[in-house]
Amino acid sequence: MFKPAKKEKLKCRLAIEGPSGSGKSYSALLIARGLVGDEGKIAFIDTEKDSGKLYSDITPFDHASLDEPYTPERYISLIQMAEKAGYDCIIIDSMSHEWVGTGGILEIHDKMPGNSWINWGKCNPRHEAFLNAMLKAPCHIIATMRSKQSYTQEADGNGKQQVKKLGMAPQQRDGMEYEFTAVLKMDVSHQAEGDKDRTGLFPVGQWFTPSVDTGKALGAFLDAGVAPEEKPEQSTPPYPSTTNNATGDIVGPGNGNSDMDPVTSEQLDVLEAEMRARGVILEKFMEYVEKVAAVGALSEIPQGKLPTIMAAVMQKPLVKP
Repeated sequence: MFKPAKKEKLKCRLAIEGPSGSGKSYSALLIARGLVGDEGKIAFIDTEKDSGKLYSDITPFDHASLDEPYTPERYISLIQMAEKAGYDCIIIDSMSHEWVGTGGILEIHDKMPGNSWINWGKCNPRHEAFLNAMLKAPCHIIATMRSKQSYTQEADGNGKQQVKKLGMAPQQRDGMEYEFTAVLKMDVSHQAEGDKDRTGLFPVGQWFTPSVDTGKALGAFLDAGVAPEEKPEQSTPPYPSTTNNATGDIVGPGNGNSDMDPVTSEQLDVLEAEMRARGVILEKFMEYVEKVAAVGALSEIPQGKLPTIMAAVMQKPLVKP
């Protein structure tokens, strides 16, 4: 049924793109603080070798490292953990790794045997699941993207191919910028301009220095409207789909049952793989599991406790081979 259109209050979906050293992480934290206010909680997902911790003196935030492999499912798990913990804003720094990083979508596709087009049919749902987790989160999202020089080949007047620079392009799937309310492009002087903007706050060609006030202005725009209509809740698993490492096939999206139901075999496989990768000793870790979930085996962990337990595992550093 059609109804009169009304502007609804929205959560921020902001992307910040730029080359290394342009100030993406720093700017994301300042804007996040402006969005959530002095008392708001900020979660920082860091794929940049813990470089986010360098900015711990700027404003209070909670930090989680995301090391390779940068699969979509590992991003999703941290986003869901931050949601469950009640953070007001999640910073993903950076989401380029999900596409071009070790274990990211491009590498997953390249390593899959068989027909390339068919394999994209297996990879695309995994990338879409990452997008959905980010865009449907009930909190503000700020995501950074690395950018690099883009080139093309064109024929000159003599029919010879010439390389032509196209400018800086974000390292993510083509069209990613259209998923966000606004996209800021930064340069090496730490200045930003609007690259795509639905708010009217960031006109193209007007360069500025991102600050807490930028976040306040963005928050005021997003909060000016009526409360969104409540939609029926859809059952979603507390942990994302898992995949078969050999084929790349999605082998189980979680069962979507109640928080008291035990983990699925696929979820258990992911948990155990993370424990092995991080050198977690099962006997010692079970003491923690028993306190948190009151169970005596990993296979008995309730769905509702899995994000907390997985978060504890992922706080451990990866074991170097």
